[in-house]
Amino acid sequence: MVVPFCVDSSRTSSTRTYSRGDHEDRPCDSGTLLNLLLWLQANWLETVGVVTGFVSVLLSVRQNIWCWPIGIVSCVAYFFFFNDIKLYVDQWLQMFFIGTSVYGW
Repeated sequence: MVVPFCVDSSRTSSTRTYSRGDHEDRPCDSGTLLNLLLWLQANWLETVGVVTGFVSVLLSVRQNIWCWPIGIVSCVAYFFFFNDIKLYVDQWLQMFFIGTSVYGW
């Protein structure tokens, strides 16, 4: 797992500390942004699911009709994400959410 934070390897203890680098003497190395981009590339389905799910909730709060199709996009992204990590029950739960979203739309 790639951690998109700075790793302080200068400490001598066996435990590693993770920080964003804004409160330490040394800044984050230039690979931090690269690590974040690599993580986003590797987990793009999860990222799409989270972002569209968040937008769907915001639109639902505002009672906008676009909450339904964007919620369906979120469920489809999670459907394929759960398939990739072999969580088949959660994958089929997303099918239920897609069906209820279509019915609600």
